[in-house]
Amino acid sequence: MITKLEKFTQEIREGKHSTKGYQYSQLLKSARIKNNLTLEEVAKGICSVSYLCKVENQQLYPGNEYVKPLLERVDLDYESLILKEYSSEFKKAIKSYLYSDFDCISYIYNMVSNEEGNANVLLIRCIYFLMTKKFQDFKDTISILDSIKKSLENNQSILLIFLVAEYYYAIGKINEAHRYALCLEIIKVEDMDLNILILEQKIKVSFYKKDFPRLFIYYKMYNDYVYLGYPNERKLIIDLIMCEFKAEAFKDECLDATKRISVDNCCEYDKLNILYHKYLVLLKINQYNTVYVDIINNYLYKDDNRFLSLLAYIVYKNPEKVKQLEFIKNIENISLDEEDINIKFIKFVKNKIQIGKSYDFIEFIKYEVIPFSKQYYHPLFNKIYSKEYIKALCKLSKYKDATLYLSE
Repeated sequence: MITKLEKFTQEIREGKHSTKGYQYSQLLKSARIKNNLTLEEVAKGICSVSYLCKVENQQLYPGNEYVKPLLERVDLDYESLILKEYSSEFKKAIKSYLYSDFDCISYIYNMVSNEEGNANVLLIRCIYFLMTKKFQDFKDTISILDSIKKSLENNQSILLIFLVAEYYYAIGKINEAHRYALCLEIIKVEDMDLNILILEQKIKVSFYKKDFPRLFIYYKMYNDYVYLGYPNERKLIIDLIMCEFKAEAFKDECLDATKRISVDNCCEYDKLNILYHKYLVLLKINQYNTVYVDIINNYLYKDDNRFLSLLAYIVYKNPEKVKQLEFIKNIENISLDEEDINIKFIKFVKNKIQIGKSYDFIEFIKYEVIPFSKQYYHPLFNKIYSKEYIKALCKLSKYKDATLYLSE
């Protein structure tokens, strides 16, 4: 998603993004790309192509005689254009993300939604798109940021890498999230809010990547770094992840820990995230009925596919006819065509219930589920995919294929 990521990371480390970015370069390049214009088309009759290229790449600041015609060539109104930096809004957006203040980030997003795309504006939009799960809008905006990344300042560059890692973590592409998180290991982060967010991310990604040495190092750093006023809701999620790590070995301790958790005073955004991680812990210690009843009674499956996929997991582990029928009814109006980690498992369980051990189910696992599971990781679902695939191969006496799969 970020081209030449390693080179970009090294440039940040070497301080090449420590100087103030030129907003003209950011605006010109992002607007040119938005309007599908080439360098030649924008520069024609105004300046040389090499001059424009240097402006876009922040190698020189454009002379006053070039600014107006260049901006107007990419459909920016020079007379009404005010080069606002939105630096205070940029900082507020990071803090809003840290505190899960959706109202504040929505307000900031609406404030800048009609502004031209300088880096701060684009990054604010990315934060909003992440919080609202508008992933296609997020990817489109990241593409623009990638094209102007040479003009980014230090904090902008670090936030860009962090947000892409957050996106990959959110969709379950843990290998990609881990790759971006590792880049942040070698960069010094001055902003306190951004630093704690990056530490959280490293803990989450290291856990799901099963990079346990790094997990414990980051967790110790995290506990040393947590400051007065740090949102308790975020601390709860990190503690639940560590509970998930030790759940099978310390069942009673983890069960007691989940009972002490209250989400009564949490905003909806935090409440759902905390409950999801709480249920992952409970499912690790086989508290299937507790989780099932809680999700059903609180209608959590209605608007969040994460909880519907947990219902699917419980139905898979406890194939009672009543629960199966209830599950099929709950997914009647759900589109199962999305390439989403939760939708894929819901579709998997639906097919297992309806077509069972038929050849069609085996083909579905082989050609749709297994390729997907190699890119996307979930701590509960991937184990099931592997188990079912091996069972299917063995039933067809394809022991060689099963062996090859296990050795990958």
